[in-house]
Amino acid sequence: MLPAPLAEYLEAMARGASCLPPPLLASLHGALRHLEARGALLAAARFIHFGSVPEYPAALAEVIAARLRPFYAQGGGAPPEGPLHALLWRGEGGEGGEGGEGGAGGAGGAGDLLLLNCGALCIDGAAAPPVSARRVARPRARGAAACVEMGAGCALRLSDGFHLCVGLACVAGEHAGAEGGYALDLSPWPLPEGVCLDGRALSSRLAPARGEGERGEGEQGEGEQGERERVLLVYSSTDSFKRAASLSALRYCGEPIEACLRQPNPNPHPHPNPHPNPNPIEAWLRQRDLTPADLWSAPELRAEQQGLGIELWDARLFCVLPPSPAAAQLVAGYYAPAAAAGWAEHFRSAPRLSLAEVNARSSPQRRDATRQQLRRTAGAS
Repeated sequence: MLPAPLAEYLEAMARGASCLPPPLLASLHGALRHLEARGALLAAARFIHFGSVPEYPAALAEVIAARLRPFYAQGGGAPPEGPLHALLWRGEGGEGGEGGEGGAGGAGGAGDLLLLNCGALCIDGAAAPPVSARRVARPRARGAAACVEMGAGCALRLSDGFHLCVGLACVAGEHAGAEGGYALDLSPWPLPEGVCLDGRALSSRLAPARGEGERGEGEQGEGEQGERERVLLVYSSTDSFKRAASLSALRYCGEPIEACLRQPNPNPHPHPNPHPNPNPIEAWLRQRDLTPADLWSAPELRAEQQGLGIELWDARLFCVLPPSPAAAQLVAGYYAPAAAAGWAEHFRSAPRLSLAEVNARSSPQRRDATRQQLRRTAGAS
C-alpha cells in the first residue's frame, strides 16, 4: 500500500532515486493512495517476456536455461523429486539421458516437446504417464518447440512444428482412463502445424470478481450446469483475434475465414477469365458450409459492411462439448476438413460461445486448482 501521508511517500521515492519530479509524484500519490494496491517482493526474481502464443515455448526454454523455479512450485506444490527445473533439465525419462544435464541439449533443444503438470495421456501413439515436468526430444522436428500443459485423458498426434495445448484435463480428465481408453481421442486427426488447443471448464454464470465466492475446481455442486459444460478452444498461432478492417482480413485456424469477394477482376476482357487461379485459397467458412451469419449477429455484420471492422473475439465459434465420443470429431472438424462430414449441422445445433464469453465464464482459480491437483498426482506416481 502507498504511504498515506504525501510527505512520507515523496521521501521514500527520493531515497529510491526516483527520476520523476515531485509534482508528478504528488499527482500519482493522489490517484493511487485510496486503492488497495499491494505488492510482493520476490528474491532473485527474473522477468521473462511472453508476448504472444508462439513465444511461450521460447520463454519456457529461457526459464529452463536459467534454472528458474516457478513461484507457485513451493511447499506442497513442489514435486518431491526436486525443483521443477531439474526434471526439465534431465530431459527424456528424467534420468540424464540424451539431451540431459551437461549434454548438448541441456537448456531445452529446439523442436522439443515440453510436458508440464500432465496426467496420463498419449502423444504420437506413445502413452505418457503423469509427469510434473519433462522435456522430450523430437528428432524429426524442424526447430519449433511444442508444449502440452495440464494435459490428461486425451490422445494427440502433433506435427513437427509449433503447438501449444493447454487445459485438456479440464475437458477430458474427469472421464479418462475408462477401460484403458482416452476420453478425448484426437489421434485420428493429427494437428496441423501451429494449431493450438485450450480446454476450459465453464461456470454457469460469469466468473466472479477476485475474492468473491472463489472456489477450486470441483467445488461447485454436482448439479450445477456449469460444472458439466466444457469447451475446447481451437485456434492457430497466426490467427487474428484483434479487430480487423473486414471479414476478408480475418484468419482463423491458419486460414482466411472468408474469401475476399470484393476484389476487382484483374482481367479487362469482357468475358469471364478462362484461366482461373488453379490453387485458390479455401476459406475456413466455405470449407465447412458455413456463412458469417453463423458466427456474428446481423448488427455486427452490418457494421463490417459499413467499414467499421469486425472481431474474431466476438464470433460464436466454440461449441460446448457433448459428453460423448462425438466430442472428438466435433473438435477435429475445426482444423481437419476430412472430419467435417455432417459437421456443419452439429456445429450449428450445438450451444456456442465466443472467446469473450468463454473468458467471462472461466475461473482462473478453478483452473489453477486443476493444475495443482495434476502436479500432486504426478509427484505421487
